[in-house]
Amino acid sequence: MGRTNPEITDQEGQIYERFCNVHGIPCGNTQAALDNATYIRDYFLKTWNEDITEANLTAALSVIRPHLKFHEQHEADYEKLQANMSAEERQAYKAWRGERGLKDSYRNAVAILSWLKAHSFKVTEQNLHLAVGQKVVYPHLEWDDSARPRYDNPRQHKDDGKGFLPKDEVNLSPRDHARKNQEAAAKNNPTAVDSISVLEGQARREAESMTGSTHGGTEQLRRVFVMKPGSSDIDWTATLVARKRMQNSLKRDRSIR
Repeated sequence: MGRTNPEITDQEGQIYERFCNVHGIPCGNTQAALDNATYIRDYFLKTWNEDITEANLTAALSVIRPHLKFHEQHEADYEKLQANMSAEERQAYKAWRGERGLKDSYRNAVAILSWLKAHSFKVTEQNLHLAVGQKVVYPHLEWDDSARPRYDNPRQHKDDGKGFLPKDEVNLSPRDHARKNQEAAAKNNPTAVDSISVLEGQARREAESMTGSTHGGTEQLRRVFVMKPGSSDIDWTATLVARKRMQNSLKRDRSIR
């Protein structure tokens, strides 16, 4: 049928942007996004000579897919979180300088923003700093080895007004505290389970990809699991921490020999 306009229209741009969001395709000002946009423009203007519609993009996906750059998992998770943020929250996160030594990575963004979403906290500078100090978040963060976190103890929780240990929490272990916080967040926020599952999935992927310096060391790491209290389910966040400790221990033992 041919194109109805010799140039890409604003409406076509909006259709393409929605298509990108659905299929995990970078769309914005990154180099990957610009390369994708250039390819799509040339494909619909020169190669196929058809309008950019949802139906045409879907029909052409099998042909254009090998030429497009897709989000990595952490980047895709970040895009989903950002899509649900207000313009004010996006600006607050963009302007946030982060803790000293904290890498500017999609992995870190997903860990921090998922925790805020799970607890229904608005994305502000104060809440971003609060998220970094949480025990459930810290194992997922990447730090620059050349710098140290700003806090003496990055794992330290901020004061929530309840005192150091409320009476009903005196006999709870750290893992019990984390589980209790997650359950409370999930109960009060229907989207919390999805956000927490992002962190769990991230922890599982990293834990399962860990290796030792020898085949035997790798096998030892893969046998380490931490179960959720009172169940047979694996706590992947705690498992990741346990495996990292063993990995460091194996490295020290090997350096002594």
